[in-house]
Amino acid sequence: MIEYISVSEGRARLYFSTREERDLFMRGIREMEGVKDLEGKENTRTLLVVYSKGSFAEYFINQIKIRREAERLSREDIHFYLSYLIKHPALKLLFSMAMLGSVAGLITFGICSMFLVPYVKTKL
Repeated sequence: MIEYISVSEGRARLYFSTREERDLFMRGIREMEGVKDLEGKENTRTLLVVYSKGSFAEYFINQIKIRREAERLSREDIHFYLSYLIKHPALKLLFSMAMLGSVAGLITFGICSMFLVPYVKTKL
């Protein structure tokens, strides 16, 4: 997997999972149009690619960027975090049904609130 350490105008420092990946990438990109220089020490997994602006190498480097999406909370996560704050059983049932859907909310409420939580409270 390739990760970006830094990107500036005409230069990109890349980090690879293994040295073999780095060497394979070096062999492939060395002859590409617009690559001016490749700098990497033998025992490291980083590689500095120096390329000319407006070339195919710049386009290629910009296209292999890993675009990570910010992890978002799902409805199940919100339900899990907020459900213990609700004390009234009817309100908890409505909240579970609203967040998880009618069937899943009813099952979750029934199993967790009616059976699991009282059992755990008596045993601990």
